[in-house]
Amino acid sequence: MSSFQDRVDARRKTFKKGVDADDARRRREDETVQLRKAKRDEQLTKKRLMRDDAEDAENEPVKANLSLDPGMAAAAAKLKDPSTDMPTRLAVLTEVRKQLSRASKPPIQEAINAGIPALAVAYLGCTENAKLQFEASWVLTNIASGESHQTQAVVDAGGLPAFLEILRTGDIETKEQVVWAMANIAGDSAKLRNICLEAGAMDAFLGCLVQYEGRTEMLKHATWGISNLCRGKPKPDRKS
Repeated sequence: MSSFQDRVDARRKTFKKGVDADDARRRREDETVQLRKAKRDEQLTKKRLMRDDAEDAENEPVKANLSLDPGMAAAAAKLKDPSTDMPTRLAVLTEVRKQLSRASKPPIQEAINAGIPALAVAYLGCTENAKLQFEASWVLTNIASGESHQTQAVVDAGGLPAFLEILRTGDIETKEQVVWAMANIAGDSAKLRNICLEAGAMDAFLGCLVQYEGRTEMLKHATWGISNLCRGKPKPDRKS
């Protein structure tokens, strides 16, 4: 005859295991980060679209002479072609950025499949053309605002070292865009947050706060980036 405890244990087996409190909390925090990131990206996308309208008149002469297939593969081919002149490179990269800035269904995965992240990272090194650097950083920001595997694609393309170099040597507008991109990456997951910390993102963001305390946009982006570096489970290593 079974004991009372044996009957209790047998009955317990008929019930599903309850939700683990730590796992549930971690999922809620991850979902909160994703929702926060999505909401901020939605707000900033509106700002990007307004800036696009203001730039149309300036870029129209170049666009008039540009025969660009809307596909990302065609854009990548032009950006890779050594015979493509600098004005055309800038026009192509600007068009890629505008497509990725669309509020509805931006072709982020198409851009990744075409190799745009690696090309944009390479253009961040064009120190002789600040506008090209700016457009490249904006393209990468848009890609980093996508799903987790799309954000990872920016990291895999070497985005973080290139971003940190821009924060050392680039102009202020490109620096603001780079901080935005890095904040997107840090806010995506604990894994990418830790990669950003190991790369030196915290010191870089703090340096931006000190150096550009009078620029509202930089303060917003850097503060947001620092908050993303401090969030998530498991908690970041204090030594990072």
